[in-house]
Amino acid sequence: MENRDLIKKLLTQAVERVNKGISKTLTARCSTENPPMDTRHLTDTRTRVSTLLEYSLAYEMNHLLQAEGKGFSISAVLWNVFPDLLMRDVSRTPVIGFEVKALHTAAE
Repeated sequence: MENRDLIKKLLTQAVERVNKGISKTLTARCSTENPPMDTRHLTDTRTRVSTLLEYSLAYEMNHLLQAEGKGFSISAVLWNVFPDLLMRDVSRTPVIGFEVKALHTAAE
């Protein structure tokens, strides 16, 4: 299996775990809890959701990689540059970067 296929499988499984698991509680809200509708708040909301998604995705990818037992892991890039997440090998050398996006149809 090619690296591209391995990454695609890892991401597919991690996204499925996020969608079926943590996102149901972490991003839950009542129908009466409405986000601010002013367009100036869209960026703030998108940033907050994106951070939650990045963390959740990294957490689930780490869970899957740990189960694989080959020493790979995911870490967050702690500053605001490309990429958001790094896959590291057993020596903690970055081998691939991931950019996580939260998209909204009314985004700038």
